[in-house]
Amino acid sequence: MKTKRYLYSIAASALFLSGAYAADTELVLDASQDGLTWADALWSNGTPQEGITALINIADSENPLLIQGEAVAGKLNVYNNSYLLLTGEGNSLKTTITEAPYGNIEIYNNSKFVVSDKASLTIANGMSVYVNDNASFEVNNATFTGKFYNKANNVVIQNGSTWNATGYHNGIKDANILVKDSTINSTTGFQMGSGQTAGHSKVLTLENSDWKFGGNGANFCGIVNILDSSITSTGHINMAAEGGNASGENLLYMKGSSAKSLSTMTTYKLWWNTNGGDTSTTLHQAGNTNVTISNAFDSSNNTNGGSNVLWLFSGDNNTAQSSADSSWGDNGKNKNTTGIWKITNAQTVEGIQTTSTNSLFKTNSIYLKVSSVEDNNFQSVVDWAGTGNTFKTSYDVFPCLSTGANTNAVSSFTVRDGALADIGAFVVVGGKVDASLSGTASFNVLNGATYNQKSHIVLQNSTVAGSTGRSEFNFENANWNRTNGSLLIGFGSNSRTENPNQDAISGTSIATIKDSIITYGGNVALAGSKIDLSESGTTHSNVAKLVIDDTKFTFNGELYLGHIGYNGGTIYGGTSIIEVIGENSAFISSNKGLYSGYNTTTYGGARKILVSGKNNTVSFGSNGAFYMNSAGGAKQYGGSFEVNIQGEGHTFQTGNNIDIGMKDAVGGSNTFYVKGTSSANKNKVLVNGGNIYIKASSDQKSTIVNTMELAGNTILSKNSDGERINFNLSSSDTAVAGAAKFIISGENNEVYLNNLSVGRTDLDSGSVLLQIEGSTHNISAVNFAMRTSGLNTQAATLSFVSDSVGISTLKTTSVNELSGFIDVDFSKYVAQTTDPMQFILISAENNWDGSNYETDSENEYIKVSLANENDTWRTFMEGNNLVLEYNSAVIPEPSTFAAIFGAIALAFAAYRRKKQ
Repeated sequence: MKTKRYLYSIAASALFLSGAYAADTELVLDASQDGLTWADALWSNGTPQEGITALINIADSENPLLIQGEAVAGKLNVYNNSYLLLTGEGNSLKTTITEAPYGNIEIYNNSKFVVSDKASLTIANGMSVYVNDNASFEVNNATFTGKFYNKANNVVIQNGSTWNATGYHNGIKDANILVKDSTINSTTGFQMGSGQTAGHSKVLTLENSDWKFGGNGANFCGIVNILDSSITSTGHINMAAEGGNASGENLLYMKGSSAKSLSTMTTYKLWWNTNGGDTSTTLHQAGNTNVTISNAFDSSNNTNGGSNVLWLFSGDNNTAQSSADSSWGDNGKNKNTTGIWKITNAQTVEGIQTTSTNSLFKTNSIYLKVSSVEDNNFQSVVDWAGTGNTFKTSYDVFPCLSTGANTNAVSSFTVRDGALADIGAFVVVGGKVDASLSGTASFNVLNGATYNQKSHIVLQNSTVAGSTGRSEFNFENANWNRTNGSLLIGFGSNSRTENPNQDAISGTSIATIKDSIITYGGNVALAGSKIDLSESGTTHSNVAKLVIDDTKFTFNGELYLGHIGYNGGTIYGGTSIIEVIGENSAFISSNKGLYSGYNTTTYGGARKILVSGKNNTVSFGSNGAFYMNSAGGAKQYGGSFEVNIQGEGHTFQTGNNIDIGMKDAVGGSNTFYVKGTSSANKNKVLVNGGNIYIKASSDQKSTIVNTMELAGNTILSKNSDGERINFNLSSSDTAVAGAAKFIISGENNEVYLNNLSVGRTDLDSGSVLLQIEGSTHNISAVNFAMRTSGLNTQAATLSFVSDSVGISTLKTTSVNELSGFIDVDFSKYVAQTTDPMQFILISAENNWDGSNYETDSENEYIKVSLANENDTWRTFMEGNNLVLEYNSAVIPEPSTFAAIFGAIALAFAAYRRKKQ
């Protein structure tokens, strides 16, 4: 019977081999038979031996071909429902051929190969197991030494097995491998090909298993699941294929079942790879996981094209930590045009956002790097959210700008929704990229998050011309714990230092603090530029800006705004802006004043303090003065300083003086402008120390213009009780050129002065102007003096500009001297009668000599501009008052009267409401 059955199998073999591999020896049966062993005489050319290729084809898998003893074959192919069983301690099979036709084991057509119960299967060095179609391969409490090639479907290694992995062939296309309750020892690098691609799928799952690499590296392509398992001692791990060859979906999914059953990964270095098209690369720590990188995580040297990379945290109790400086994103390879690289613990599924809990990401320093390909849209992002989650660095955070032109590249570090950013040293936004050209880099602390600051925040602009790059610090409704460091905005190279350079010439840096209450211990600095571009053919476009929005920001350090602090001894350009907006905002320097211009030579640029909205405060401490390009050692050749306050209910307050301009300035301008929009809620300028100085210049060629203008609904006094201050409108030395101006315009200003001094006794050139516009102001001074040398009375001018009703009187207790020029402009006056109307220009309580100003025609002391050609006027002393009598030759039309009386009625009604 056995001979007959064998002869039948020879016939079947002939048919089979017409379309299959022909081996040196074959075992071909139409059906399995009980008790069939590897040493059975049914082999066509004897039992396989070392170097001999073998084929097994048994028509069904009812009974296994049992491999016993130390079986060997050069190569083995298993076809057509065959069932091989290698079981029992001491039983083994190995292949031996290492060159063509190669010592693989190839399993086809519903065949299966089971290695169990301490048996051992060893594939020839460099060779593989090929598990195709519906075939299967199982290692159960046994040892397998080898790897897989091309296809490895239905592979299970379990129950205390050991897989000595000699690799995982780089060309593998399909795999479904489960390693459960077992150990993998990688004796070489582990390659998984390029990832999930169309028509092909690769899945490798570890459950409750250990994977030991012994310093070898791995490419994780396709889907790798690490469940209650550990990966240890890897030389490196490539997320997806290295060398820019990644494709399709690449996912490393890690999840542990409890804090005592973690899934872990320990590697020397973690490299991230992606490619263009539909490639994606993800590491998902899904709860009870730990990733430890003893060196760094970084983008691959050959990452190409773009596509998305994601490091995602979900579930509870995740940790990732790197012990070296790490890069996230393009890493300067200049190959990516699109794609988002994101580290996050937040995900949105079906419109619902969730965050991980109790997760920690820790690294030495992190660089968020973007592409420098022109016109790219690449993004490098950290988005860390949720209470109890911490992002921690031992040193720095560097969101970087792009050195490519016209990009929409984005690098952003965001901590939000209750999470903590514990940053060990610097935050450099713009990121050590001096020659940045475009893109946006940002550091964001939002919505109940906390930022622990331990060193400086530096917002960096560009040292080359034409940059459109933006460096942003956005802080909103959050907590700011500072133990050291300052806020430094708009600097250029050498940015990771306590003294960064003011050598930027383009780009924009903006720090926005919104909906918060902050007490800040460090300095605040906004940079100009110390680079002279006068012979370069380019101009400065660099902007440094601090925005306080619905926020109370109190700081105890110094405010450097266009002066020598932080390497800015000479300023040629750039715009520095502090903007206070919203409602009930406050920018408070609790200890220091502002010494703009201190020890600084200024040739250009603009410094601005802008206030708008409602009920906002700008305050400089009890010992601080407010110097607008006027501090010691300064020299202003050009540039400007502007304070512009608009809206209602604002307070600008200094502990000591407001000092506008320097005595020997050559050019430029300095302007303090306040305009209120509500007569019931006026703006206030309070000078607690009691002095305002506005200076012209002693330089004969000077074109400097220094101005303070109260443009309506503003109170100027010492404090909120209306105590008086001293106002000096002149130079501390001889003023021979330039202009010093104090303008009161608009409506309903209140000015409470002690000494009002305009000009000097040696003043014979230059332009010193006190101008009062309109009829609704309350202006009073205890002592008033306007002085010139007498050689040019117009060097110091008191100007009255009427509205349609008339003028406001300058009220004083004592006129001490009046030797300048009075200029009265009645061109806007609308007479109600042709009868003479009298207006008091200066009202005094002391007896003073105003005879030089008593006249009915223009002279060297006074001039009156008329509303109508045939109007007449005269000035005279009436008691201690200097009075203008005005005769109008024209009576307005009735409609004009109606408009005038309507305006008067409204003003009177407002006055009554105020009194009530």
